[in-house]
Amino acid sequence: MNANQILEWAKANLVILIFLLVMIVAPITMYFVAGGMNKRVRDEVNSRAMKLSQMSVSVTLPQGDVVPTESLLQQYERVTKTLADDATAVQKRAVEFNRKARGVLKESVFPEPPFELREIIPRQFHDRLTQAYGELLTEVRAGSPPSLESLREQLEGMRTRYISQDLKKDPGAPLDPEEDARLKKMLSEARVGMYKQAAAGIGLYATADALFIPTWNQARIPSPAEMFNWQWQYWAIDDVLRALASVNKDSSSVADAPVKRVLGIVINDLPEVKGGDESGAAPSQPRLSGGFGSEGADAQTPPPTDQGAAEAMPSAGGAANPKAPITRDYSTSLSGLVTNPLFDVLTVDFAIIVDTARLPEVLDAVSRYNFNTITNLRVESTDSFAATEQGFFYGKQPVSAVTLRMETVWLREWTKQFMPPATREALSIPPDAPAAPAAVPAAG
Repeated sequence: MNANQILEWAKANLVILIFLLVMIVAPITMYFVAGGMNKRVRDEVNSRAMKLSQMSVSVTLPQGDVVPTESLLQQYERVTKTLADDATAVQKRAVEFNRKARGVLKESVFPEPPFELREIIPRQFHDRLTQAYGELLTEVRAGSPPSLESLREQLEGMRTRYISQDLKKDPGAPLDPEEDARLKKMLSEARVGMYKQAAAGIGLYATADALFIPTWNQARIPSPAEMFNWQWQYWAIDDVLRALASVNKDSSSVADAPVKRVLGIVINDLPEVKGGDESGAAPSQPRLSGGFGSEGADAQTPPPTDQGAAEAMPSAGGAANPKAPITRDYSTSLSGLVTNPLFDVLTVDFAIIVDTARLPEVLDAVSRYNFNTITNLRVESTDSFAATEQGFFYGKQPVSAVTLRMETVWLREWTKQFMPPATREALSIPPDAPAAPAAVPAAG
């Protein structure tokens, strides 16, 4: 093809040629082809090439002959900015949803208490922790049946009045079989009535004993990392109880509530840390009676080693890459979720008594309350009449004992700021990068 033919082809396909020159052709090629154009076209191409070389945008254009005009690029910038703003908003909403406006229970404890308060703060924090659990149980309307002592006093008073006022006998006098049968029936109905009345005043049966709250050991001062585990355990239990309370919110009594009773809650996979003294590792969490055993529940999740996880792992002092893919390990659980540089995964085992027909409501409420995934479930029938003998009034509907294993996700974007150095070390979290020094104004 001679020069005239090249020139004729260029004139006939000018739009396509300009597009190719602007977007993908190297400057040296642009200069070669531009030799066959007039000065006006060459100047226009050079001007656009210079503008594009200063922009860090890539454009995917629809098929056909489309010129990347200034208007098109501005529109693309608006779209990408909208997408970036949306992504930022989603990330912010995710953190807010996960955190739920929570902070630590006591200031000046995390990540480390002041040196001069290191022997005072732990006891103060434990006292505040115990108080917070009490407040939490009150907020979710948790309660227990009447105590045996109060029940005994009330029933004894009814017995005395029945014998002395209705039968006109001395309280110590023997009763004939008919009188004794009537008395036993009256006291049995009265006892069930007291249980029913107590159930009407609460949302669900739950006590502090079911939460395995850490006890204070005067001879052993906990470390900041151990206290952070207490704090983390509280956050996780707070999620479980409030999720259960949310499904009970429209019920006026335990008798008509979907969730009847919390038998126990155990938080697993908290970081293994040392105590404050030389006594060694902190006491481990108890195993929930009737739970799933120890198959992976207490094991520390090893750091991921494949390529995707390596891309997500930050360099020393850096931040995790939120765009890196999250590697799932399906050998550990149904969800495949494992702790990684973006979030930590805790396993929660809890056992509850529920209205059998409304179990799906309970599972849905628990799953949607936070980033929770139920990975195992066991349902067993239970005897409501036997429970009533112990003071627990569940109502007329059939109930079941349900044991669940649940994975909970905790975004480090908000939890990391409270973590003591020992916790960060246990989770392989690098130190934060030092803050940049403030700019010094120039001398005027």
